[in-house]
Amino acid sequence: MPGAALETGIKSIDVFAPMTQSGATGIFTEWGLGVLVLLPEIIRNIDIDDNRQTILVFLPPMKTVQHWKELDAEITLGSRAVSIVYLPVEDPISTGFVNSINGLSTKIVLSRRLSEQSIWPSIDPLVCWSARHESEPDAAMVACRVRDLLSTYYRLQFSTEPEARHALNEDEALLVQRARKALRYLSQPFYVAEPYTKHPGVFVSGQEARRGFEGILSGEFDDLHKDAFTMTGALPRAAG
Repeated sequence: MPGAALETGIKSIDVFAPMTQSGATGIFTEWGLGVLVLLPEIIRNIDIDDNRQTILVFLPPMKTVQHWKELDAEITLGSRAVSIVYLPVEDPISTGFVNSINGLSTKIVLSRRLSEQSIWPSIDPLVCWSARHESEPDAAMVACRVRDLLSTYYRLQFSTEPEARHALNEDEALLVQRARKALRYLSQPFYVAEPYTKHPGVFVSGQEARRGFEGILSGEFDDLHKDAFTMTGALPRAAG
């Protein structure tokens, strides 16, 4: 059984990859996907002695000495409660590599597809994993329903199979609209990024985050534009 829950206040983590006190979390990323902003935000929100955590960051090695010098000042070294270890690897975000790493209580995977849409943090709900979901079926169900929504959306929008390309019917069009809102709801203003984004940071509990996703899934927010879900907290801006 996993240990006690560790709430980060980051929606996409607490819903799709909830962390465990005294656990080991793996972050799988490439350079340029926001890991050097994500790490200090996590530390800011959980740096309490009881929230012991080891974070293993799997990422490509620096290409040159100059590359290292340009990023060295930004490297997050951890805190009193959080230990961070950087592990250079060749292909950290391939599905095969992520699945091959055992012994972690949580796996957080960053996505270039999301970063290219300016969805920050660019945490991919489709490939994140947490042992906590085994003991929290209700929370796991919300995460599963959102994953199903996004998987169907990607299939409808980006399929390369000729037979799958067709005009969307009414139900499919509604599904696409909700999926686009769910994608934008993954984004969140960070406290550590306030000087750069000018957006006040927000802490969203796991319960609040799940409530927001449930509202999207149920159609509660169907009358809102998808932009209302971008860089917001517990609720879309127009609703809260």
